Amino acid sequence: MRDDRLEVRSLVPETGALGARPLFTARALTDLAVAPGGDQLVILDGSSTLRRLAVATGEVTEEVMPLSVGRGVAYHP
Repeated sequence: MRDDRLEVRSLVPETGALGARPLFTARALTDLAVAPGGDQLVILDGSSTLRRLAVATGEVTEEVMPLSVGRGVAYHP
């Protein structure tokens, strides 16, 4: 982790091992939701930008910025 940035990493449930590289970094995270299958994340960061990420690649597949109000997210496909 650099500066005061936060990192979101994948996790192997069986071993607790963290992924080798961050999926996402930000100065502030407001909320995070995991898709039921664990293959996607929805992240709301401190700038009220909402991003959907593919866990396997870390690719941002959708971005909505900025939201007028962002307090929390839930995953609903």
